[in-house]
Parts: sequence; C-alpha cells; structure tokens
Amino acid sequence: MINSLDYAYNQTINSLVKSYYDQDIPADQLFTLDANPYGSPDDLYTPDTTLAQVLDTKIDRIKYSSVSEAIVRTSQISTTPAVRRNRELELHFRKEGDMWKINKVNSIHFQNTLLDDVDEKAAALIQNSPDEVEKLLSDLRANYDAGPPPPKMTY
Repeated sequence: MINSLDYAYNQTINSLVKSYYDQDIPADQLFTLDANPYGSPDDLYTPDTTLAQVLDTKIDRIKYSSVSEAIVRTSQISTTPAVRRNRELELHFRKEGDMWKINKVNSIHFQNTLLDDVDEKAAALIQNSPDEVEKLLSDLRANYDAGPPPPKMTY
C-alpha cells in the first residue's frame, strides 16, 4: 500500500473535494462514468437548499491504495435555520488518464442536533416575522428527529 505520493496529488484531490461540496464544476468532470450506473453523473449532485451556513469543511484523511486510487475521508459542519448538521463522507477517487475523479460516495456519519438558540429564534420570528415561523417549523420537521418516543408504561 502506498501511503504518500507527490504533493500535487493532495492539491488536486483537495481541490476536487472542495468542488464536490461547492458543486462548482460540471458533474461529468468530477465523477467517473460508472459512479452512477443507474443515471447520469448530474444525479449525484444533490443540492442542499436547507443550509443556512457552512461552518467548516475539511479533509480528515487521504489514503492512497495505488497510484490511481485514493479514499478521502471528509467532514462538514453546517447549520440550517434550526439544526446543526455534522456529516462525514468517504469519497473514493480513481485516476482516469491524467485526471482524478470521484467514483463512489459513502456516507459514514450524519447527525443533526437542535441549535441552542432555536427557541429564541422562534420567539423573535413570532414577534417580528410571523410568516417566517412556518419556514423554521418546516426545517425542524425535515431535519430534526428527537429520537423514538419513550416506551409506554403499563401498570
């Protein structure tokens, strides 16, 4: 197993990971043709319209398995109006010709937690922008799961 290669590979892969999250280059330039066997590479871009702010995106590890394959572990912390989102992905890269491309995306970890100030946000919206309250509630319904209900007690 090759653990380190020329630094240029890291720069290229760093740039492609950024492009994956920013979705700023066409999908057919970022993904291999076999990355989505059931559709087009465009289907792999799923824009997240709920994001309010991206707080941090980083590459946790790049592991090369050969001169033409790499696995990149990434993480992103972001917020929607109501929740803080922690998402970890594993991007599998393959070199086609002289270009690195993503050929598989695996979700490793995904967690939403309620923002500490969501109550204050809701109260402010009720006072100042009642029409925005439904957007906040809709975001909560879509992105936050408080967990299973407690078991019913029988006596």
